[in-house]
Amino acid sequence: MSYQVRVILVGVLAVIVFDAIAAAASRRFGFAYAKATAGSALIYGTIGFLAARGSDASPLQSAAFAAGIVGFVDASAGWAVSWIIGPGRLPGGTAMTLERWVGAAVFVVALASALGVVGGVIGIRAGSDVAAAPERTTTYAHWTHEWIPPGI
Repeated sequence: MSYQVRVILVGVLAVIVFDAIAAAASRRFGFAYAKATAGSALIYGTIGFLAARGSDASPLQSAAFAAGIVGFVDASAGWAVSWIIGPGRLPGGTAMTLERWVGAAVFVVALASALGVVGGVIGIRAGSDVAAAPERTTTYAHWTHEWIPPGI
């Protein structure tokens, strides 16, 4: 599994868990669930930061893409989790239509991608030597579970 895929999977897991915790806390303590948006924004920026740091070719594209995928999951599965818990429901019994959800999802994906780029810029400026995978001088043979030295 590539580094970028792992970053996206960590982001997906983080945003779903965060949505569940934020929805439960909102319900328990009575604060507006919308205030938890700052936590989602932090996740998007962090995913952009990590994706950019692990990309050699086009770090800002990687940052926008990874954060956008996480934003899409947030707008779908994350919203579903908060809806089930309670605070994610629309106010006043407003019906959820496909058009309403698509509009919200497009907004969340665009916001997530933009915040991912901000995180990516920070990641690039912070240096590129931390998250990049180290170069290996050997190759791993999956069928024999051995490391093969170069030139063989």
